[in-house]
Amino acid sequence: EQMQGELKRMQRETLSLELSLQRYTGEDLNSVQFGDLHELEQKLENAVNKVRERKGKMLHDENENLYHLNQLKENQVALDHQAALDQHQQMTMVPKASEDRRRVLESFPFSGKSNLVVFFLRQPCLHSLIHIVYSLLSPTFKISVFNSPTM
Repeated sequence: EQMQGELKRMQRETLSLELSLQRYTGEDLNSVQFGDLHELEQKLENAVNKVRERKGKMLHDENENLYHLNQLKENQVALDHQAALDQHQQMTMVPKASEDRRRVLESFPFSGKSNLVVFFLRQPCLHSLIHIVYSLLSPTFKISVFNSPTM
């Protein structure tokens, strides 16, 4: 008996929900009273406003995401451009550096004649300094350093 009562209650509730759904979809409005129509209209307007609000928020969020993505891409393009400029500048500087080295070497009297450089020093401590300087200028130089006789 209690189960049958519960079943009837659920059937009535199901029928009521079906009628409400029909009203919300605009079906079978002929039997609806004016006050009920006004109430239905208010509910539908509230629902539409919520849908529009949610849609607006989603569009706003999507626009912000696209803006930030665009900013990231612009930054990456700027970084790539700067890297290309740096690489180009470095490539043009390498020949200049080797050209500068050639000019320095040509300024010495031994340039082009021999890879042997002989120094006579009064101070033996300069030996390693001269080695370093000339090995930087050209690793093929052979350097001989002799202590200079006292003058």
